[in-house]
Amino acid sequence: MRTDFTLLKGISLDRESPLPLYQQLAAQIEDMISNGRLSPGERLPSNMDLSRILDINCETANKALVLLSDKGMVVRRRKTGTFVSDDIERRLPSIGFFYFREAEKMMLEAAEWIQRECASRGYDMKLVGFDGDFYDRNDLCREISVRGLEGAIVVLLNCDSCRRALEDLEHTGFPLVRFGNSFFMETLRSPLIRGNDRQCCQQALKYLQKRGHTRIGLVNSGSGWEMEQEYLKSYASTGGYRDGWIKTIEFTGSEQAWFQTPGAGELPVRYLRDNTDLTAVLVENPGICLDFLRRCTAAGRPVPEDLSLICLRDIAGLGMVWPAPTAMHLSRRRLSEEAVAALFRRMSMSEEERISVPGETIFIDYTVKERESVKTVA
Repeated sequence: MRTDFTLLKGISLDRESPLPLYQQLAAQIEDMISNGRLSPGERLPSNMDLSRILDINCETANKALVLLSDKGMVVRRRKTGTFVSDDIERRLPSIGFFYFREAEKMMLEAAEWIQRECASRGYDMKLVGFDGDFYDRNDLCREISVRGLEGAIVVLLNCDSCRRALEDLEHTGFPLVRFGNSFFMETLRSPLIRGNDRQCCQQALKYLQKRGHTRIGLVNSGSGWEMEQEYLKSYASTGGYRDGWIKTIEFTGSEQAWFQTPGAGELPVRYLRDNTDLTAVLVENPGICLDFLRRCTAAGRPVPEDLSLICLRDIAGLGMVWPAPTAMHLSRRRLSEEAVAALFRRMSMSEEERISVPGETIFIDYTVKERESVKTVA
């Protein structure tokens, strides 16, 4: 039995990554076990040793080893230590979570809950982050086969290559669940777990209306067409809508990506100058919302004194700015629990049933996360 810990000094943890350090550590140790750099029966460093070697706290080290133990990669023995499993071939079967890296903060929060739900059912989760050209460059069926997956939860992109990849995968009868958006509803048949965008817009409008706002704008992205429909439906019943209050921007990326978009900084100021009668604005994309928040003062419309603001997609970090925007919160835990449950229902069906029986669509309602960006008006 070796107790040489020098291999672990090669571990590199990225403290700027949204992926938690314990998950990074667990993934790198798992890779060392899988490629033979750490052998069956080999003793791993203690929590304290990992903390010292990698400059992390003991709780982070412990969470990484617990995760590896849950996956069957290591065995933890009281008063003796943690050892690479002698029976690696018996490790847990896996499902995959394919997510878009531009939405990494939100997706990794969901991944933690997916991992917990899978572990409670005796499965591991393999995390697969991808960029915008993933479906153009890769064969999804082959990616799933190479990873030895028994099911998958997949985030879709709005492109033909993604649609074709999902159609091909569905035709094989492979157990699949779509996660988070409603692209290609007319052609895809696998279960879909997503937020209830119509309810989100309805509730945000009612929240503002109860606080005296009747002149409310909407800055929408290309993926939020259902929110736009609900917005127009609301004004069709109450009246008072003016052309120009809706601004649709074909953008679904992160705050960093937004700031790199040509002309991005001019849009909030121009929108506010063109709509001086508005007392509140709903902004779908969090990155654009944060940009609005910064530029409202420059446009002479400070938040919340002169303009109220609600972000329709809450993400980690929105509560750390000032004034922190009130937002519509979608529980990643609920999404993840429902996605895993739907996937295991699909896995219990025969291949023929998965091909012939359409999957359900499950909507998760949003809740209002109150912060400091909404003011009651007379």
